[in-house]
Amino acid sequence: MRIGRTITRGLIIVIAVSALAACRDTRSELAVKAAEETEHQSPSDTPTGTPVNPPSPTAIPSSTEAVATEANTVDNEIDAYWKDFASKIMFKEELYQEFEEKPLAYYVAGLSNSDPLIRWYCAYKITDYADRLTDTDRQAIASLTNDPDADVARAASFSNSLITATYEGEAFARSSDGQMAAYYKFQEARFNDGKVFLVRDGHTEQIFKDPSIISLAFSPNNRYLFVGNGGRIWQAAHVYDLTTNEWIVLPNMIDGLIDAKGSVFEGEVDPAKIDGVYQWVRLQEWSPEGDRFLYFYHFSVDNQDQEGYAIVDLKKNAVMHVMPMKEDGSSPLDTFKW
Repeated sequence: MRIGRTITRGLIIVIAVSALAACRDTRSELAVKAAEETEHQSPSDTPTGTPVNPPSPTAIPSSTEAVATEANTVDNEIDAYWKDFASKIMFKEELYQEFEEKPLAYYVAGLSNSDPLIRWYCAYKITDYADRLTDTDRQAIASLTNDPDADVARAASFSNSLITATYEGEAFARSSDGQMAAYYKFQEARFNDGKVFLVRDGHTEQIFKDPSIISLAFSPNNRYLFVGNGGRIWQAAHVYDLTTNEWIVLPNMIDGLIDAKGSVFEGEVDPAKIDGVYQWVRLQEWSPEGDRFLYFYHFSVDNQDQEGYAIVDLKKNAVMHVMPMKEDGSSPLDTFKW
């Protein structure tokens, strides 16, 4: 019996030892397999010390959030630009100087700026980008025609007319055949930028720059464009030949008053004594055939003001038919006929 129990115990011990060895072999195989898997795994798959869990959905910003953040940044830059811009400008006439060109988005945003000076400026400036405006941009301009600030409303009306190619308003001139238009910007400023634009055959070009534009007028025969410009104490005249695309060299419209045939100033006024600063020449009207124009003049000699009207004949390139104001203060135009 002892021999049997001894054999039985031996068998049990052998079986236990074998099972333990098998368990150890299994653990070794698992360890080796795990090591191999770890060796082939990229470092980014299981960062050291970081649990292997999927990233939180909020860890990476969505494309919508990124776009919104970028848009806010741009809006802040635009707001800062206009705030700095407004701090340097006090009067409209300061705006005719050349400024750094900004992207269209700046001028679109400026249309809704709280400062009326900025809205006014942008209402004009945005027309430089007329071919790139969206329907929303156009609607924003149209809405400004009802702006509480009168100058902003007028600027928006100008821009709306320019964009829609109706060319209506005081800053526009249209040829009698409807084929051409001319215009200038910043009309409400005491002094504008002096740029004159001609629209012809679907093309717009700048043909003049000399501050500050006062008037534009096509001749009835559509051959000439009169441009009047000036400042507080002077006004000048210019005529553009639309057939040759050249500016006509006009006779001196003040000195010419003295040299004109039959002039009341002939022999009475010394040209050397005429004040060279305080001089005005302003278009009154074109002649029916369009080769002459009537203009108002004002000059000073020996501290005496002289005013009246005269005619420039473009074919003869001469001042003719001088008509000074009458002594009783009445106008010579009361009896004038072409």
